[in-house]
Amino acid sequence: MPDAVPEAVLVAESARTQDQETPEDPAAGERPRGLGAREGRLFQRLQALEDAIAYRRSRVAVPCPDCGPAPGRCDDHGRDLDLVARYLQTHHQTAASLRALCRERLNAARRSGAAPPRGSR
Repeated sequence: MPDAVPEAVLVAESARTQDQETPEDPAAGERPRGLGAREGRLFQRLQALEDAIAYRRSRVAVPCPDCGPAPGRCDDHGRDLDLVARYLQTHHQTAASLRALCRERLNAARRSGAAPPRGSR
């Protein structure tokens, strides 16, 4: 697996995620101005990564008779630690993509003279 996830992969993976909002959903249409579907998918991806990191970290924290003395780990816990590292890397890259997208939209709004999106000051 490569060390870095290319921007195009992050965008493509985010695009595959379906928006969870439906017309029956009371939260539908309450999205803050300036937050588009792409940002929503990136936020969903960040939350999923945070959940996966928390899950894997909690697995590593459980005592295991197969784990050796520190720093040794059994195969299962070693894989969990590897996954945490990869999830963190992907989380950082996704967050950077989201920041760049928000910065790009904010700059575009400023150039057009429109009011900046709420919460972007």
